[in-house]
Amino acid sequence: MTNELPLGQGVLVLSPPRCGSSCVTACISFQGFSLGKTPTDVQDVYNAKGYFENRRVLEFNRAALRRVRTPIYTSTPLSNDQANRTMAQQQELKELLAEEFGSCSRFVIKDPRIVLLRRLYLSSLPEVKIVCLTRSREAAANSMTNMDQKNTRVRRFLPVWDCYMSECEKLKDELGDRVYSLKFEEFLEDPIAKIKELCSFLSVPFLSENGEAVLDFIDPKLVRYGKNV
Repeated sequence: MTNELPLGQGVLVLSPPRCGSSCVTACISFQGFSLGKTPTDVQDVYNAKGYFENRRVLEFNRAALRRVRTPIYTSTPLSNDQANRTMAQQQELKELLAEEFGSCSRFVIKDPRIVLLRRLYLSSLPEVKIVCLTRSREAAANSMTNMDQKNTRVRRFLPVWDCYMSECEKLKDELGDRVYSLKFEEFLEDPIAKIKELCSFLSVPFLSENGEAVLDFIDPKLVRYGKNV
């Protein structure tokens, strides 16, 4: 175990739900960014190629939000009091990040919950860069409709989407040029060009030999603006 926080180049991929963050995180990982020692291996009919998350990060984030009585599908951001209470878990988060990413020269972390927990993460990773991913509101809702055939979450999805989108906009205002804004529709139109832009933002070389992996990964049926997923 290491007590050293990651000193490499780190990036958080943040977005409202159903905005393509799994796809974009996968493509960033093809450029040499680690998902940590404990990546998830979850695959299902909604993300057949995986979610590209870290299992221990997900478990931590679920517990952190439970402690302040907030679910992931919330239409209300954390209050100042709730955000302050999450800071009591800062040492626990630092130790987790050190264990999972401390030996990585480059790493990428993705979980929509970090939008809500951003004060905790930014205090723990003060140099981290952010990719804020957006998608058209209608396409994201279509994606959730197709994902949730029983209609248990669709009815409250748009208020949730608006909450996360508003919190992402605050991040852009707070961090300025540490945030790269990416529209999922534009990424799908020309993924190689957008990955090159991302590499420039992250100050790493574009690995041209992995460009084919990006193109092979993106299902052309995936996303013509949320009609299919």
